[in-house]
Amino acid sequence: MSFHNEDTHFSASTGLRSALEKTSRFVKMGAWQLRMQNRYGKVENLKLKKHRLRLMIGAHGSGAGWLASNLIRVEQGMPFFNNPLTRLEPQMIEADGRWNVPFDYLKESFGKHPMELLLAQLASLDENDLLSKTSNRLNAQNANLDQVLVHEAHGLLMAEAVIRTFQCPTLLVVTDPVFSIDKGLAEMGSEVMAHYLEQEFDAVGDPAFLLRFMGSKTRGFRQVHQKIRALADAEERRIYQQVLALGAINHMFAKLAERYPKVETLTLRDLILSPNLIYQLGIIGGSKMQYRGLSLAPKNEFRPDISSITASMTGRPHRLSMEVARKAYAYLAEAGLAESQPMLNVGESYSELRKHSKTAVA
Repeated sequence: MSFHNEDTHFSASTGLRSALEKTSRFVKMGAWQLRMQNRYGKVENLKLKKHRLRLMIGAHGSGAGWLASNLIRVEQGMPFFNNPLTRLEPQMIEADGRWNVPFDYLKESFGKHPMELLLAQLASLDENDLLSKTSNRLNAQNANLDQVLVHEAHGLLMAEAVIRTFQCPTLLVVTDPVFSIDKGLAEMGSEVMAHYLEQEFDAVGDPAFLLRFMGSKTRGFRQVHQKIRALADAEERRIYQQVLALGAINHMFAKLAERYPKVETLTLRDLILSPNLIYQLGIIGGSKMQYRGLSLAPKNEFRPDISSITASMTGRPHRLSMEVARKAYAYLAEAGLAESQPMLNVGESYSELRKHSKTAVA
């Protein structure tokens, strides 16, 4: 597949600037890795326990965090780390949301990327550290240290490299991009969301990502990518960049689930209507059974509280204007990334979904 000049925003000058920015970020990453090694030691010296890891990866507003918090109420003895990338020292993410290190798409990084170093650290913690450093409260009497659940809403483009390195059960939560960004703005505010997926927008326009995942959608996607980049209104441009980046990441998630064992995707609808799928897919362990080649099944009846998540499903955006929401869906459709059942389709009623969800947890 070739990339012609009329299909891309990469002129000689912008290409050079992009290369210089990437070089700067990789220099920063090298300095960060040295600081991390000085603090924690080399990852090669860890007693890595890959079998412990259970990963749940999904964007802000996708429902992944809601699912993880409800799971921990059932699996009370399981060590749980919620968005550890935002709290790691030395810092990966500044207070204003800007990245200190590059999180571009990588197919393989051989365990050397900061996100992989972090997960290796979490999987290698001894009992005392697990009891004291997890996001949930554990004690020696109720702790089950055989599995460690990590939920992360950042570094989404590192999913494939992480999957290849750790080969652990992984759930990739796919969401309607417009609903997700609107929900993130409503729950966390515009300041926190100001730089969310900013770097990812640039990364999904790179040939490495397009060649790996977009296929026949490449031309239309690149045209929309360039159109959004050229928008004059900075606020609208940021929202459309986030929506398009998340649409591309959803597409990547679906492809990864097709290509790798132990990797599954679920939508928010799936989670509400059939919450026990999280056990059947093998993300959380229990009594054994076969499901899509994975030997896991529920040991508990998982009935999460859906009221908080369905309350936001009004069919109308909370923070985005109707015009912006419509235009965002139009961009997704033009890029070949339209959802068959969008969560925040303008005018959509959620009464039927609520009725089904009540039946599912009755």
